[in-house]
Amino acid sequence: MRPAPLLITGGSGYLGRTLLARAPTGAPLHLVQHHTPLARVPVDAEIHTLDLAEEQAVSTLVARVRPALVIHAAASMAPDTLKRAIVRATANVVAACARGGVRLLHLSTDALFDGEHAPYTEADLPAPVHVYGRAKAAAEVEVRVLPAGQACIVRTSLITGAEPLDPRSVWVAESLRLGRPITLFVDELRCPIWIEDLAAAIWELAAMENWPPVLHVAGPEALSRYTLGLLIAAHQGLPVEGITRGYNRDLAVPRPRDVRLDTRLAAQVLHRQPRPISEVFAGLKATGCQLEG
Repeated sequence: MRPAPLLITGGSGYLGRTLLARAPTGAPLHLVQHHTPLARVPVDAEIHTLDLAEEQAVSTLVARVRPALVIHAAASMAPDTLKRAIVRATANVVAACARGGVRLLHLSTDALFDGEHAPYTEADLPAPVHVYGRAKAAAEVEVRVLPAGQACIVRTSLITGAEPLDPRSVWVAESLRLGRPITLFVDELRCPIWIEDLAAAIWELAAMENWPPVLHVAGPEALSRYTLGLLIAAHQGLPVEGITRGYNRDLAVPRPRDVRLDTRLAAQVLHRQPRPISEVFAGLKATGCQLEG
């Protein structure tokens, strides 16, 4: 018997493309894309171009595909579209999963915490301080209406990668290449995760029968934005003098300062553990790999 289909939203995004590249063999894959089409479409995947904020379109797709699992990895950072692209889209995905009895892995973020009470466990309640965090917290509320065991909220941190560079690292590298000075915070702590490690964790969860309602999947190493920028610059062979030390505390508009995630539960649930980002960069240097922008 052929395995049931799997559906990935945000299939043309940075995480979506990596999930596709590392997908288990055998199961039919269906990918949802919206604004950014995939450059190369795999022969074993079907692409659906639609707006997840359109309820009928999502309902029709899920009813037609009848997936065993939806990985909701679609993302948006544009402030004027967050309610539509994050909250409404998630509500539509959840409603379609509820009607079809479909399991859901929902990607969330450390940015929905206030940054004043780290490290945060899965039991800690969101307390967002900016518009993006509020949108992601509202999306989690939508997911929690599903029955226990049908959904898992996977909170992660800064997704980092090399081939290709993640969008945030592209900005750092391109700015330094063009001689544009940038400011990165020394007092804003996150637990960045290597993209391949996150994809491996998601596919491991996808194969499990029992899920916790929330799981923190992030790197084991807390780094400042400034330190991460130095690592990126060094591996691009770019001058670190272009990076200025900044301070979160000086911002007029609040951002969470320290959102380190407690990942002890993930260490018990997952067989493969995410690696420290500095260790991955050191490994790339040792093997002679160069990051490509």
